[in-house]
Amino acid sequence: MRPRNLLILAIVVAALAAFIWFLERDLPSTEERRERAKLALGIDEDEITALVLEPADGESVRLERVPPPADGGEEEGPFALAQERWVLRHPFDGPADADAASSLASSLATLEKERTLEEFDPEALGLEPPRARVTVVTEKGERVFRVGSEIPASSNMILQREGAAEALVVSDFVYEQLVRPAGEWRSRDLFPGSREAVRRVTLERGGESLRLARRDEGFWLETPLEDRADEDAVSDLLAALVALEVDEFVDDPADPETLGLAAPAAVVEVAHGDAGETFRLELGGPVAEESERTGEGPDEPGPRYARVDGQVVVVPGDLDEALARSVAEWQSKGWSIFESWEVERATLRDAEGELALDREAGEWRRSGEPVPYGPVSDLLYALDSAMAERLVPAADLELSEPELEIVLEGDGRSESLRLYPATADGAPAAAEGRAWVALLSAGTVDDLRLKLSEVRAAEPETADELPTETPG
Repeated sequence: MRPRNLLILAIVVAALAAFIWFLERDLPSTEERRERAKLALGIDEDEITALVLEPADGESVRLERVPPPADGGEEEGPFALAQERWVLRHPFDGPADADAASSLASSLATLEKERTLEEFDPEALGLEPPRARVTVVTEKGERVFRVGSEIPASSNMILQREGAAEALVVSDFVYEQLVRPAGEWRSRDLFPGSREAVRRVTLERGGESLRLARRDEGFWLETPLEDRADEDAVSDLLAALVALEVDEFVDDPADPETLGLAAPAAVVEVAHGDAGETFRLELGGPVAEESERTGEGPDEPGPRYARVDGQVVVVPGDLDEALARSVAEWQSKGWSIFESWEVERATLRDAEGELALDREAGEWRRSGEPVPYGPVSDLLYALDSAMAERLVPAADLELSEPELEIVLEGDGRSESLRLYPATADGAPAAAEGRAWVALLSAGTVDDLRLKLSEVRAAEPETADELPTETPG
């Protein structure tokens, strides 16, 4: 054969091989086809868009999977939508227990057939009438399956797709999920977002309103006064919100006035997410004699009636502590917003002059010279832990020249602090941008000055004393 013909033949064979590869590249392998043939439903889990459950002795349930974001991509960050979300459409309308719904979808998709029955009596196998029906909805349509009787002395049951000539013997582990009471499919999680997504929280109680809003450096009080909020108090509130669950759904509630919901004792409203979604929780009266029913002690916050989106529920008293806080308890007693480990540069000025501290590669330098880590760390910790004995409006004080000025920098932020001469009530300590002044105790100021003097007195470290990198 001529070389030219051989070349043409080789090109044709290569093209044919490429075509076959292109045609079969997405087709399942022989092993994959064998495994798929074992599946009873023949549907992949990610194809399922809805499930309809119809137990013979219970109420029917419709569960729908929430589609992903419109752009088809996965959102990132604290406002990302959960990739597996389900909602109830019947007999209730609201969030579903996502874990339970996902588990059922997975169980159905992976259900394997043990045997195939081609000749059988439907009535004898419990298929007419069936113990339950399950409709699996995909974008391609619906498939309805009838659940028959259990097979004696086994852990199997009968399953048949409506319209099919054969019946299948499958494991019965999925049956309990199919006949789960309708009310148990409801999500017991009340708050729909994450603590990182919270932008604003408004608490209303006793005719008073208190609003907390997130800013770059943390949460601030906006009403009834403006000031930096206490980090621990806010953290406790957000933790209680995110963890709040329904103790009991009240589907046929008594008169709202009887439940304390005609004029709620308190209202919690939360703006969350980039789009500013709003969550509103109305809290009513306590559940009568609940402490005897649950064995809670007299000092434990008891459950109370609440209403969310028109649904009356019973919730634990996890928010009671936050609602009982006074405005003063929401104000931060801390002088600085910086944690000691966040500071990368500190500049301090007092009667002895200016002191500049910089951190490079984990080591501190004082005006360019290396100094021991310990004294600087102690000084920053003293600043971090300085707490007010009392807070007073700056407008109520006549402040002279500060005795100590501090500028802290780190992580793209900076903060200016000023310490003024002590008065009979304490030493005024101000922070730039804050209209309230912290009054520090004499002990706190003495400790701060001691730590500052120790940094000034620290002997510079020589090259021999500096830590060296160990060769890898």
